[in-house]
Amino acid sequence: IDMIEEFGTANGWIVEDSQNSSIFNTSNLSTVDVVVWLNTSGNGLLTGAEQDAFEGYIQNGGGFVGFHAATDTYRNQSWPWYNDLVGAIVQTGPNHTSNNFNATMDVVGSHPAVEHLGTEWNKNEEYYYWELNGGYIFEGNIDLLRVRSTGSQSYDAPRPITWYKEYDGGRSFYTALGHNGSDYNNNDDFRIMSEQAILWAGGVIDIAPENGLVE
Repeated sequence: IDMIEEFGTANGWIVEDSQNSSIFNTSNLSTVDVVVWLNTSGNGLLTGAEQDAFEGYIQNGGGFVGFHAATDTYRNQSWPWYNDLVGAIVQTGPNHTSNNFNATMDVVGSHPAVEHLGTEWNKNEEYYYWELNGGYIFEGNIDLLRVRSTGSQSYDAPRPITWYKEYDGGRSFYTALGHNGSDYNNNDDFRIMSEQAILWAGGVIDIAPENGLVE
């Protein structure tokens, strides 16, 4: 939250943070450019009416950014629309590598959120698995970062870790990175990616296939 508030100060955003789902109503969401689900978890965050309001917000051109455990949210597939919006469901048993597992990610897509990274990024992280026991990846994701193999199991194979897409009228960006609080405080590569993701989801910056980034 502190990181996003710092971005707000730098960019002139109004940042509202809340643990209360009642803010997910049509009136309030009509004033919002980007909704960030910051390490959310669980299967009952929003009521049915609040889910409808959020779906309507995205369908009307809203932006969404999800961090890390946002794919550990509605993991029971009780809200398939959300699973596709965020783009994946983390598998269970095991969910991820050990924390601070050192691995290298390849930059496999073009987007202002990753252009500062060059071709690869070595990072300590809790790398999610997607393959087994309820794991799922939405086919419409456009991958940006793919982690190299993290072990000998089938679910350790190279796999996407960060992606974006246009979805149901809106914009969605998700990164499975961000387990550690230190990333948000002092990891410049992570912070730049996060800021650019929010700017893109809010339509402040765009991607033109012919010319790259357009502001």
